[in-house]
Amino acid sequence: MQKRRGASLTQLTKLSAELEPGHTLAPQTQARIWKHMLQVFDWCVEQGELTTNPWGHLTIREKPEVSPHKVLTDEQVMTLLQAKDRVVSNALLFGLLTGMRSGEICGLFDSDVISKGNLGRFIRIQPNEFRQLKSKAAEREVPLHAKLE
Repeated sequence: MQKRRGASLTQLTKLSAELEPGHTLAPQTQARIWKHMLQVFDWCVEQGELTTNPWGHLTIREKPEVSPHKVLTDEQVMTLLQAKDRVVSNALLFGLLTGMRSGEICGLFDSDVISKGNLGRFIRIQPNEFRQLKSKAAEREVPLHAKLE
């Protein structure tokens, strides 16, 4: 902890490389963080805390490469389901049968399961104190598969 106090940005970078060798942020994550930092400095200028954005003249030379998440193959999914892991298998099956994202599944409450009479049960996906959604459009109702009931 003492190494970090009063360290320069270069020293902190070296320390980070020592503590977590081989771990780097994806280029698109680096670009997103950079954009957010510029926004923070712009806000500081608007609030009168700074006279100018100290990073305003800096730019990223190259566009970051996009490396999207790859979809699991059928064999990989079957391997995970057949592993019969108490947590992973159930969450994976739940996601496969509802189309919900892992973060949405992890933030479910029993009150999110609603009954619609003869239409069956649905899961209401909405933000709560433990889970935020990616966007307002992510709020939705998903039918609950009979196997999950």
